[in-house]
Amino acid sequence: MISRSEQTKPLTPPVTAPVKPERAEMCVIGVGVTMTGKITSPGYVQVEGHVQGEVRANTLVINATASIQGDVFADSILVRGKIAGNVRGRDVQLRATAHVEGTIFHKHLAVDAGAAFEGRSCPSENPMSDVRQLRNEKANTGSEAQVTSPVPEHRPVHAVHARI
Repeated sequence: MISRSEQTKPLTPPVTAPVKPERAEMCVIGVGVTMTGKITSPGYVQVEGHVQGEVRANTLVINATASIQGDVFADSILVRGKIAGNVRGRDVQLRATAHVEGTIFHKHLAVDAGAAFEGRSCPSENPMSDVRQLRNEKANTGSEAQVTSPVPEHRPVHAVHARI
């Protein structure tokens, strides 16, 4: 039986170990590996080998030994290797060893001295929003793709064989 003095004591919650956050999703495509198809990750993807296809991630790192033939989509993109395809990212960084052939849709773009970029830079407040533009580019058979954007700040900048 419970006495009156025990009933008035406040209940203390049980002591539990702190909950560790889940480890971020991580994918590494190593040197010498060739992947064909679509890669999608909610977390971090690092490419050191070769990818033929689309890559989607939250954070994408393309190292100097890497090459991607396809479009890439990520909030943060660091390029040290080669991309032959369009790039969509909020923060895009092209390092000195980077070589990109395609249109870069970005909110922030940083290009190091020595980086090669053949294509267009398209600043946008939300570069991840309208993927249909990318599909329309691929369907365009002219020598240069025309991109229209609902974002008024969208001003394409043309660059051909730019070595900075």
